[in-house]
Amino acid sequence: MSATPRAKSSLSVIHPAEPEASLVMREEIRESAKKQAEGSRTKITFRIDDADANRLRSAVMATGHLTGDRTVNDFVLGAVLDKLRNLEEQHNDGEPWAGYTAGDIPTGRPLRR
Repeated sequence: MSATPRAKSSLSVIHPAEPEASLVMREEIRESAKKQAEGSRTKITFRIDDADANRLRSAVMATGHLTGDRTVNDFVLGAVLDKLRNLEEQHNDGEPWAGYTAGDIPTGRPLRR
């Protein structure tokens, strides 16, 4: 027998330290979720040290009820979008960069300088 899912509080997406930034980030996550439903999301993988991966999982489990990050993917997506927004504001007049797609960026071992 399964329990009836509880309604999610609208307050669960507000981070106490930065409520406005948190709401913007959650809106971007919602927009990304819409894109996923439309089939336009891409899987990207990366490497992380074991200890940092454990810290990440622990942070999501400990703070998800405060931040609205229900999964590691929610957390990472929010962090990436926040970092992108900051870089675009600082270095590209607030505009998204364009031009590179999958396969354009070299993969594997970095070239020596």
